[in-house]
Parts: sequence; structure tokens; C-alpha cells
Amino acid sequence: MDNEQIIHEFLLKFKGFKKGAKMHLTDTIRRDIVKNLRFNTDDAINSILNSGYFKLEMHDSVSLTDEGFEYANQTHY
Repeated sequence: MDNEQIIHEFLLKFKGFKKGAKMHLTDTIRRDIVKNLRFNTDDAINSILNSGYFKLEMHDSVSLTDEGFEYANQTHY
């Protein structure tokens, strides 16, 4: 799975959540998206943080920017 797919799937994890909701970054990528607990998340995390859709909240948590919130709550098929 490439970084673009990971970003897309991570955005969809926020679908239906209220603005300001936070989610753990590493655990969500490994457990829910890639489904590999040994997956090296370094490149994916850098891509996520540089995408403009997310803002780092605490050590390993992110929330959505306004743009990310709009993208996550659009209808995707």
C-alpha cells in the first residue's frame, strides 16, 4: 500500500466524527489500515503530516485541518 492510499484510508477513518476529533497515528496505520504490526510508518507519517489534511496534536495523535475535515466527510465510493 502506498502513502497516497494510506492518507486516503486514514482520512476516511475520520468520516462522521466531529471537528477536532483526535486519532492515534501509528496504531491506526498499523492495526486498521495496513494490518501489519511491524509496518515501518516513518514515510507514511511524514506524508500524512505534509499532506495539509492533518495537524499533529500530541505525541502520536492527529486531528483534521478544515480541508481534511471536508475531504473526510465527502461521499467516496
